[in-house]
Amino acid sequence: MNQVWFFFKVFELVIGSICMYYHIRGALYSEEPLPHNLMFCGTFIAYMLINMTGILRIFVKTRTLMLREFFITSSGSVLHYICGCVIMYYAEIDFHLTFMGDKQELEHFFFAICKKQSIASIVNGTMYLIHALLVLEIITKAPHTAELTGAESLEGAVSMTYTGYEYRDYMAKTSAEVYFLSQPVDQFLRNHSKWFRELAEYQDAEPKALEAAHSHHSQNRSMTNLHSSRSDRSIGDEFEMETFEEDSYIVEIDSEESVELFSSSVRLQIDIESSSDDERPPKKSSNPPEHQ
Repeated sequence: MNQVWFFFKVFELVIGSICMYYHIRGALYSEEPLPHNLMFCGTFIAYMLINMTGILRIFVKTRTLMLREFFITSSGSVLHYICGCVIMYYAEIDFHLTFMGDKQELEHFFFAICKKQSIASIVNGTMYLIHALLVLEIITKAPHTAELTGAESLEGAVSMTYTGYEYRDYMAKTSAEVYFLSQPVDQFLRNHSKWFRELAEYQDAEPKALEAAHSHHSQNRSMTNLHSSRSDRSIGDEFEMETFEEDSYIVEIDSEESVELFSSSVRLQIDIESSSDDERPPKKSSNPPEHQ
C-alpha cells in the first residue's frame, strides 16, 4: 500500500505549498499585509517537511507505521481546518471590508488572498481527514492479537506464537481493498511499471520476511517435535495428556505461512515412554544356561 500513501503525501505536499505561497504573498503585500500568526507558518511548513520526509521514507522502502500515520494525519486535518477558519476571521474583522459590499469584497486584494488561503487550507485539511480515516479503517481491520512480539513456545510441543504490530499491519494491508486512484489504474501500473510494482508490494512483503526470520529457529524445532509425536502415535505407544487453556494462538506452519487457530482447549499429546523404551538395555534371561 505504499503507492496509496505516496499519492496522499504528494497531494498534501502540493496543497500545503499552495497554502504557504498564498500566505507569503499576503504577508508581502505592503499596503495591507496579512496578520503575522505563527500558526500559519508552523502548520504549513511543518507538514510540508513531514510529507517530504514521508516521501523519502517510501522511496528508500521503509515500512509505514499505521499508528504514527494516524496521529500525523488526524492532527494535520484539525490544524489545517483551524487555519482556514482563522484566516477568514481576519478577513471578517478587517476595517476596510466592514464598509464594502459583496462585489467590492471580491475585488479587494486582502479579502481575495484570505479567501484563497482559506480554501487551500480546507482542501488540504480534507485530504488529511480522508487519509486519517483510511488509516483508521486499516487499523480497525487488523486482528486483535496480543501486543507482544517474538515467539513463545509451549513446552516445545507446537509453535504457538503471539504476534505483534508487524503481523497486524501485514494482515491489515493485505486485506484492505485500497488502490492507487482506482483498481484498473493500480493493476495497469503494476503490470507495466516495475518501479510501481516494487513500491506497491514492498510493504506487504517485509512483515512476512520479518516474521519468518524472527521465528525461524522456533519453527524448525516445533515441527520436528510435531512429526516425532505423530510417528510415535501411529506405533501405538502410551501417551500422557496435557491440556493448555488459551483463547487464540497462531500456529506457525512454515517460514511464509501462518494459520490462526481459535479454540478453547488445545490438547497436546506428548510421548514420554517411547524414547525411554528405546534406550532401555535388553533384559537378561533369569533361566540358567542349559548344560550339554
